[in-house]
Amino acid sequence: MWQQNENSYTQTRERLIASLAVNVKILESLNLRLRGGTDRYSDKKENKEYFTKYSDPADMNNLQGSYQTIDNHYQKNYFEALMMFNKTFAEHYDVSVNVGTSAEDISEHGLTWRSQGLKYNGMFSTENNKKNPKDASRDTGYQQGEFLSAVFASAQLAYKRFLYLDLTARNDWSSRLPEGNRSFFYPSVGLGFVFTDAFRLPEWYNYGKLRASYAVVGNTTPDIYFTNNSYTYGSFNNSAITNSFGSSVPPTNIVPEKTYSWEFGFESRILNGRLGLDLAYYTNRTKNQIITVPVAPSTGATGMKMNAGEISNSGIEVQVYGSPVETKDFKWESTLNFSYTHNELVSLVEGMDDREIGNPWSAAIFKAVPGYSVPSVYIQKWVRDAAGNIVLDENGKYQQESEFTYAGSAAPKFLGGFTNTFTYKNLSLSVHIDGSFGGKLLSFTNNFLKSSGAGKESLYGRDEQYGGLPYYIDGNNRKIKLDSHNATAPANSMDGLVYHDGIIADGVKADGTKNDVILSAADYYNSRYNRNGSEDNLYDNTYIKLREMKLSYRVPTKLCTRLGLQNLNVSLVGSNLFFIYKNVPNVNPEATLGTSGTNAYVEYTSYPSARSFGFSLSTSF
Repeated sequence: MWQQNENSYTQTRERLIASLAVNVKILESLNLRLRGGTDRYSDKKENKEYFTKYSDPADMNNLQGSYQTIDNHYQKNYFEALMMFNKTFAEHYDVSVNVGTSAEDISEHGLTWRSQGLKYNGMFSTENNKKNPKDASRDTGYQQGEFLSAVFASAQLAYKRFLYLDLTARNDWSSRLPEGNRSFFYPSVGLGFVFTDAFRLPEWYNYGKLRASYAVVGNTTPDIYFTNNSYTYGSFNNSAITNSFGSSVPPTNIVPEKTYSWEFGFESRILNGRLGLDLAYYTNRTKNQIITVPVAPSTGATGMKMNAGEISNSGIEVQVYGSPVETKDFKWESTLNFSYTHNELVSLVEGMDDREIGNPWSAAIFKAVPGYSVPSVYIQKWVRDAAGNIVLDENGKYQQESEFTYAGSAAPKFLGGFTNTFTYKNLSLSVHIDGSFGGKLLSFTNNFLKSSGAGKESLYGRDEQYGGLPYYIDGNNRKIKLDSHNATAPANSMDGLVYHDGIIADGVKADGTKNDVILSAADYYNSRYNRNGSEDNLYDNTYIKLREMKLSYRVPTKLCTRLGLQNLNVSLVGSNLFFIYKNVPNVNPEATLGTSGTNAYVEYTSYPSARSFGFSLSTSF
C-alpha cells in the first residue's frame, strides 16, 4: 500500500504527427503523388520514492529514498514520390506500373538522472542528493540516428482479367550497414490464374484460382550500431570516469541478410460461396543471417558479430470456410485453419558445429544445430540400460547422464484455429478456438512443485491412503519394508516406529535386477525432481484454448435512423477464457521467459493467463 499511496510515477508525452500529400494528374493515365511528413514526440518521466524508514542525511551508506527524471526525444522525417500509370490496351490488356523513391531520417536522444539517496524526505530535486549532485556517474544518456532510402517499382499485367503477372523490385540503402554494403536489391514475381473466368465450368463452381510467386526479401542489422565498436560510459568508485568496450567483437564486413521464398496456392469457392478452400505450400531459405556467434572467452571477447548460417522453412497452410446452415433468419458460418511448418538449420559458419541459444540455470541447453529444427532442446536424460530401463543408484535414487543429449524441438509442429459464428436476426455469437500441437517446454514450476511436495502430483506415496508402503528403520539407518501397515516394528528398529510413506522407484539396479530399495516419499520426490532439469519436467507442449467469445447485437435500422446514426452494434467480448485441453499441468503453457537470452524457452513461476471481459460500441454517422 505504501508503494501505491505514497510513491508517485508520472509520465507526460507530447507528440506531433504531420503529413502533406500532393497528387498531380500529368496525363489521363499518369499521376504523380508526393508525400512528406514528420513524427516526433518527447517523453518525460518523474519517479518519486519516499523514505521507508528514518535516514540520517550524514550517513552515505544508508541510501534511502530516490528521485529520478527521464527525458527522451524521438523524431522521424520521411518523404516519398510515386509515379503511377494505369491503362487498358486493346480491351484485353490492363497495365499498372508504379515507380517511386522514399527516404527516412530518424534520430533519438535521451537523458536519465537518478539520485543516490535523498538527504531530506519528501524534497524531490536534483540538489537533494546524499552524494555530489554534479557526479556525472548518475547521468546516463544516449543519442542515435539512422538514415534509410529506397527506390522501388511494381507492375501488374492482366490479360482478360483472368491471368495476372505481378512484378516488384526494390533497392534499399541503410546506414546500419558498412559503407561498402549499404545497398541491397530484392525483387519478386507472381502469377495468378483465375480459371473460372477463363473456362466455362458448372454453375455450382463459383470461383477458382491458381497462384505461384517467388520473392527475395532483404534485411539489415537488428540494431542501429550493430556494426560499430561501441563503449559504455561509467565510473570507478564514484569518482574516476571509465569507458568500457562491449564484450562482442564488431564485424569486419557484414552483408545484408536475404530470404528467398517460393509459394504455390489454390483457392476455390463452390455452391454460391457456401463452401471455400484456400491451400498454400511455401518454402523459404534465409542466408547470411546477421547474428552474434559465441567465441571462447580466452580471446578477450564473448561473441563475434557476423553473417553466419542458413535456415530453411517449408510448410502448408489450409483454410476451409463455409456456411453449413443458412435460412431466412439463421446463419452458421465456420472457418477452420491449419498450418504445418518444417524448420531446419541448414548450415552454420565454417568450423562451428552448433550455436548455443540459451542455457537456463545449466538445466538444459537450447541450440541451433545443422540438420535439426531451431531451437533444439538438449537435457541430461536418466541413466538407462540397453533395454531402456532406468538404472537407479545403490540408494534407489534416479541418476542423470553426465552429457546433454537431444530431446526434441521447442518449436510447435502444428498450429490451428476454429471459428464459428451463429447469427439469428440481429443477434450473433462468435466462438474462436485455437491450439498449438507439439514442441517441448521445460517447466521449472512443475519441477519445484513436485520436489517440494507442493504439487498434487506429489501426493502419491505420502501415506497409506495415497499408496505409501509400510517400513521401519533399522539400527543401520536402512529402511526395511513391512508386509502390512498393521505390522509393528521389530525390537532392533531405530525408534520403534512404523512409517507409511514408502516408495520404491520404478527401475533396475546396476546389475539389472529389479529395484527393491525403499525411500521415504520426501526423499523420493526430492531426489527425482530437485534437479537442474530432467525428462520428467520436459513436456510435449500441446494445448487447445477457447480464445474468444463475442456476443453482438445490431440495433435495427429504424431505431438507428431515429438516433441520427447509420448503424449501431453493441458487443460483449471475453478473451483467453480457458484451456479446453493442455498437456503441461499447473501452469500456463503459453508463458515462457522469452525467445532470446540465457533463460529463453523455459517456464518458471509464470502467472496464470488472465481472462479479460469487455464491452464495445461501434457506430457510424
